[in-house]
Amino acid sequence: MSKLISVWLKIWIPILFAMGIGILLYLITNWTTLDAGSRFVAIIYVMLPLHCLEEWRFPGGFHYNYNMLRRSRKPDRYPMNQFSDMLTIMLAELIGIVCLFYGVNQIIVIWNLIFCFFEMIGHLIFGFSMYRRFRTVGKRTIYNPGFATAVVFTLHALYYVLNQYPTNLPGLSIIILAIISGTVLVSSVVLIPEQLFKSKETPYPFDSNRYYEKYIARKNN
Repeated sequence: MSKLISVWLKIWIPILFAMGIGILLYLITNWTTLDAGSRFVAIIYVMLPLHCLEEWRFPGGFHYNYNMLRRSRKPDRYPMNQFSDMLTIMLAELIGIVCLFYGVNQIIVIWNLIFCFFEMIGHLIFGFSMYRRFRTVGKRTIYNPGFATAVVFTLHALYYVLNQYPTNLPGLSIIILAIISGTVLVSSVVLIPEQLFKSKETPYPFDSNRYYEKYIARKNN
C-alpha cells in the first residue's frame, strides 16, 4: 500500500489539474445557462489546482509555515504531510464537482464564500508569522506559498458579494445555517485527514521547504 501511495503522490497534481480543466470546459460550454452562483462556484474549483500548485511547487513550501505555526519540531512531516494535505485538496475538489453536478444553491454559495475568506485569513496569519520569523534574515514581505491565489479567491468572493447580495441577499436562517455547516465542512476537510494520518514517523514527508529554504539556511548560519 505504501508503494501505491508513493506512486499516487507523484501523479495526483496532474490529475487534479485534469479535474480543474474538466470544470473549466463545463463552465465555458454552459456559461449562458448557468446562474451567477453556479458560475461563482465553478470558477473556485477551476482555480483550486492553481492554488495547490502555488502551495506545493511554485514556489512551494506551504507545509513549512503551516507546521511551524503548529509549533512542530518536524515541519517537513508533522502534523501535515504529503498524504494528509493531498487528501484535503482532493476532497475539496471532489466536493466542488458534486455540488456542481447536483446543483448549486444559496447554502453552497455561502460555503464557498467561507472557503475564500478562510483562505485569505489563513494566509495572512501564515504571512505575518513567517515575516516575524525571518525578517532578520532578509524576508521583506508577508508573502507565503498560496498567498497570491488566496488574494484572487478573495477578490472573486468580494466581486460576487458586491454584485449579487445587494438585491439577492438570502434569508437570515439560510445565512446562519450555511455559516455553521460551511465552517464545519471546511474545518472537517482540513482537520479530519490531518488527525487520521498525522505521524512523526510518516513515510510521506515533504522533500523540500522550497520557498523557505534560503531563509532557513540564513537563519541557521
